[in-house]
Amino acid sequence: MKDAAETPEVGKDAPPDLKPANENPWYILMTLYGEQDGDDIDVDLHEKNRKAWNAWSGQGLNDEERSAAAKSSKIDVSELAAWPEMETEVRARFADAFAARNPGLKPIPDLPDPTQAIDLRNTRFSNTVFLEHLVFAQAAQFGSATFTQAAWFKSATFTQDARFGAATFTQDAEFHSATFDGFAHFPEVKFGEDRDKICVADFRDCQFAKPTNFRDAVFLNRYPIFSGAVLHDKTSFTAEEEHWPNGTEKLSEDDAKAARESCAVIRHSLAKQGLPEDEHFFFRREMQFARQIGSFWQRLPYHLFGIFSEYGYSIKRPLWWLFGLWAFGFAAFWGYLASCCVPKPLVATEAR
Repeated sequence: MKDAAETPEVGKDAPPDLKPANENPWYILMTLYGEQDGDDIDVDLHEKNRKAWNAWSGQGLNDEERSAAAKSSKIDVSELAAWPEMETEVRARFADAFAARNPGLKPIPDLPDPTQAIDLRNTRFSNTVFLEHLVFAQAAQFGSATFTQAAWFKSATFTQDARFGAATFTQDAEFHSATFDGFAHFPEVKFGEDRDKICVADFRDCQFAKPTNFRDAVFLNRYPIFSGAVLHDKTSFTAEEEHWPNGTEKLSEDDAKAARESCAVIRHSLAKQGLPEDEHFFFRREMQFARQIGSFWQRLPYHLFGIFSEYGYSIKRPLWWLFGLWAFGFAAFWGYLASCCVPKPLVATEAR
């Protein structure tokens, strides 16, 4: 299938520094038997693609590493040891697939070296990227890539560094249950195309074994989901308004619960690093979502907490409320005294 970026819509040309995914040999190898087309996932197609990729990737792993990677990716270890029986077919199909998707583009590259970094930088992915249960045995670099459709890395295993710096996800980014054994880099990543189009970054149940960098990452309209995730103690976030939804948007109760839990996970990570200002930024967001959960009486204390003190962050606000309370009490007390206790002026009495 020809990559959609090769025939862009009028007025929507890909930026000149981004190459179509089908010109990238690693992407050809990931989608050896065909690309996912549309919103529905072709499971059988993906199984063929996954087995070819994992057989190629497993060459760079020893038996112990294969066993660990298979366990974290939830696949049979035989997939990672299948290269001897699949090599001939994979090599032939790789050359044919590259030529079919890139007519006239010469020369056809060699099959990527499994001992080298997986380089998908500056790539435009115009089809759904479905990489569920894939094993990345070398450092994987998706820096400055653009995903115009959904990107699925569910239960993928990154045995080395995973670099997504400055990538753009215009639709959902699914990392549910992914394992990051190396450093995970997400600096300046943009999750979402605009404030009105929902893009969910799902990191539920992810395992981050080494320091993770989300500094200057932008989550335009939904907080990332970190339910059940194990973050490394040195995980960095940027606690600035423009990098996050404002927290005042109305969500369903389930979405509000997920956002509150994620803010709590981030807050806890920042607290362990001794960053009180950043910690309180996410505490305030946590409280904003808490006031959307439960009955009116369950939500009321959170509303009052926000109104009176901005969730404990403002110094001026409680002082003004105290001053207002004092002024009201003073006025009421003075009014009461004036009405009941001040002597009335003497008036002249009529002579009999």
